Amino acid sequence: MTVGGWGLAAPAMADDTPPATGTDSRPAPPRPRVGLVLGGGGARGFAHLGVIAELERMRIPIDCISGASAGALIGGFYASGQPIETLNKAFADADWDGMLAGSPNRADVPFSAKRDDFVNYFNMRFGFSDGQLRLPRGAINSQEIDLFIRSLARDARVPDFGKLPIPFQAMATDLITGQPVTFNSGDLATALRASMAVPGLFEPVDYKDTLLVDGGLARQLPIENLKNQCADILIVVDVGTRALKKDQIRTVFDVIAQSTNIGVQQNVAQQMKLLDARDIVIRPDLGQYTSADFSASRELAELGQQAIARRRADLAWLSVGEDEYSAWQRHRDVPLTPVIVDHVKVQKTRIANPTLLAADVEPLVGKPLDTEAFHHTLRARYATGDYERLNYSLIEDQDGSTTLDVRAEDRAIAPNVLRFGMGLAGETEGDSTFNLYFGHTRRWVNEAGGEWRNSIVLGKDNGLRTEFYQPFAADSNNFVAASIGYHDRPYTLYTANGDKSAQFRLAAARATVEYGRSLGNYGEVRLGVVSGQDRVERDIGDPNFIDRTRQRIGGLTASAVIDQFDNPRLPRDGFLVAASAYKGVPALGASEASHSAQLRLDKAFLWDKDTVFRATLKGSSISDLQDLKSDDAFSLGGFLNLSGYKNEQLVGDRTALLRLMGYRRVATLPSAIGTGLYLGASLEAGRVWGTPDGLTQRNRWIPAGSVFAVADSLLGPFFIGLGYADGGQLTGYMYLGLDY
Repeated sequence: MTVGGWGLAAPAMADDTPPATGTDSRPAPPRPRVGLVLGGGGARGFAHLGVIAELERMRIPIDCISGASAGALIGGFYASGQPIETLNKAFADADWDGMLAGSPNRADVPFSAKRDDFVNYFNMRFGFSDGQLRLPRGAINSQEIDLFIRSLARDARVPDFGKLPIPFQAMATDLITGQPVTFNSGDLATALRASMAVPGLFEPVDYKDTLLVDGGLARQLPIENLKNQCADILIVVDVGTRALKKDQIRTVFDVIAQSTNIGVQQNVAQQMKLLDARDIVIRPDLGQYTSADFSASRELAELGQQAIARRRADLAWLSVGEDEYSAWQRHRDVPLTPVIVDHVKVQKTRIANPTLLAADVEPLVGKPLDTEAFHHTLRARYATGDYERLNYSLIEDQDGSTTLDVRAEDRAIAPNVLRFGMGLAGETEGDSTFNLYFGHTRRWVNEAGGEWRNSIVLGKDNGLRTEFYQPFAADSNNFVAASIGYHDRPYTLYTANGDKSAQFRLAAARATVEYGRSLGNYGEVRLGVVSGQDRVERDIGDPNFIDRTRQRIGGLTASAVIDQFDNPRLPRDGFLVAASAYKGVPALGASEASHSAQLRLDKAFLWDKDTVFRATLKGSSISDLQDLKSDDAFSLGGFLNLSGYKNEQLVGDRTALLRLMGYRRVATLPSAIGTGLYLGASLEAGRVWGTPDGLTQRNRWIPAGSVFAVADSLLGPFFIGLGYADGGQLTGYMYLGLDY
């Protein structure tokens, strides 16, 4: 399948070739036209950056380029006029962890969409609609990658890629028919995005009446696109992964990778048959670098440069003089002219209120398009979680005006989003615990943005909660929320010697109505009225410690949260402030005028690119310890909360904890299973006031600390640690998911 027409009849630099000098008056023959074929290979394709840089250093002009996958990406940017130095810097500075995670920058996410981030849900969301369970079409959402491509493609609008500074073609594969698709006209960014859409990893590109995926599946080295058309000599750069040998195929992932390689190598072999003796094939020695090593762009570029340098003797005859090469470079140096947006067109969505996106875009009419500011607007709207992706193109109308066509796509798993997770905890001197978590959110119940949220916990803790969250209007920061819930959990009291004194089950039922105000991406504040009942059931131990097994709850609540962590699990930057308070009011049904309050201050900052320090202050207060309620924090002990003591071993009317953590990333995990492996340590100091007689008492500040290894995985943060505290004992810990 071919999209558009090629439209080339002569070498790009034929008019710039200087006449020959000397006694022979005949003009020198035109130099051979050089075509550059750049193959796919994921991150290994960064070697193409070094290849192009070395060809420039040797003054070898390129007359046309074809590429597949990563080769299309780099070749397309370069063909559109981007300097190779700009590309090197852009790829080296890119946040590949963030882009490949498929998640928006958390600083851009409204707090209403990140309220559940401290529940240990898996990094996978599902949907439910029309009686069917719905899954994402790709493991990685490509929104940020799409905008990255558009920035480097500079919103190029050319009816014919043959009219770019260097004529260019990109390969994609038709997912329906399996046939190769040649892009040589239209929107450059769309062509590049389609060419690199690895099936199962990135979403296919919906193009006209078909779906497009990675061009390497059909034509990894698009030689026939250039051979005897726009080029006399081809320089072919193959950075594909080599086929595995028998003893290297050990896992199911190796089998899958080899199966894909078989098909790719077959189409490579077919294309290689088209070469003749003058063509030059370059296969850089990329060592152990894989297609997933995106953070190694500079190292891979250096290996590509070395590969060309080793073939200098074979390539030298293609070099031209300085004047001719300067003329060729000037031909590539295309000045950018601002695009004036004359019209905007916004595709309406089925679920999210389309007026919000339209209001973002309409002010752009009549102004030059500020790409950076517009991308920031799209990121902010995407971060709400309402869209699968937000893409756009600039369309030149028949009257010469320009239309900004914004294509919004409803999230594939909307409107009912399901989440699942689990938590594990084990201590060498304590009990092992296990919890399962289930969450459901129904977005856009109405045009004003109403949400219905539900959660269930099963295991050591048991509970369920449902809340209806209603903004005053779709663009309003004010809201009301009504919720009901039930939660019960075990609670153990310890003697001064650290032995179990009593074990209870604490249960709480609540109904709450709150007024709140959103602070946008930062957080929210709430004021409300609560009613309910607490119940205490003794399992073992002294029945006299709790003098009331039931008490009525009724009163006023207040809470405030500011959450600017870049990652709620292992933050590298940002801060968290959370405060809450309850005041019992007998007139509102409370058994007595009790009160409780909690405060948490947390700050993370980078020491260097891999090392993080994090400082935390936590405190809580309750009017009377015997006013036990399951949702109050009035204890210390456990991993990172006075490590070395049993979980919740120290209890009292007031608690305080100071903690300094440091952790360093020592390995990067494949994006399919997580982000990184860290080693870390903590220094802790805690104190408890108002401990009842007979329980573990430490009437002073207690020093403690721990060392640990943690993997930030798709299942949550998985910790293995060792802790010790003054007055406690050396304790080993294992946690999956941790509210620390």
